[in-house]
Amino acid sequence: MASYSFNSSTPYTKEGQRSLLSKTFLYMFAFLMVTVAVSFGLSAILNTVGIDERAYTIMLIVASISQLFLTIFIAITSIRAGKASLIPMILYSICMGVLISSFGFVLNWWTLASAFGIAALAFGAMCLIGMFAKNASGMGLVGFGLLISVLFASLFNIIFAILMPEVWAIQNIVTSIIIVIAIMLITAYDVWQIKAISARFAGEGNLAIYLAFNLYLDFIIILLHILRLIAVFSSDNR
Repeated sequence: MASYSFNSSTPYTKEGQRSLLSKTFLYMFAFLMVTVAVSFGLSAILNTVGIDERAYTIMLIVASISQLFLTIFIAITSIRAGKASLIPMILYSICMGVLISSFGFVLNWWTLASAFGIAALAFGAMCLIGMFAKNASGMGLVGFGLLISVLFASLFNIIFAILMPEVWAIQNIVTSIIIVIAIMLITAYDVWQIKAISARFAGEGNLAIYLAFNLYLDFIIILLHILRLIAVFSSDNR
């Protein structure tokens, strides 16, 4: 979870803690629903009405570039200004929906819905663990350690792709599985941190938005790699 400048003069209360937790998960759900609506809407258009391939490719490129600039903007405003801007995060959620819709070319709507369901179950289970854990810092350390290991391993992807394509395919599958496990552990850690933060700050809007966006990103990473695994195995079975 990135640094954030919190300023609060509101005294801590149990009601304030519950308010912050509820607002955080409510905003996170809202971000996710925007992504779901855009991804399923575009997938439906692709599979029924159809869309010009060149126009859709441009749309994906624009969404990717926009996400990059939005990520930088959100990071700067959150760390330096101490503010969580809602509109850029909604725009990021829209762009993510556009990118996820591309899985509609290889997966039907039922498979997409199943992937969302699997991701939701995995995410929800880790949220419960983080909420009731006395200390989840160990999960966070293991999760971040796995991500760093995967990052170093990915440096050899080009070598495997050129010299040993079969090994490269297996490595991609293993990498996605490890990333899913790592982010699940980090999700538990993030929720545990949110619970700890809520014990120090009252239910403030900007803080809840920022924390919600962190959880949203955890969910999206889990979802993307589940979709990637399903797409790989679906193509192998054709």
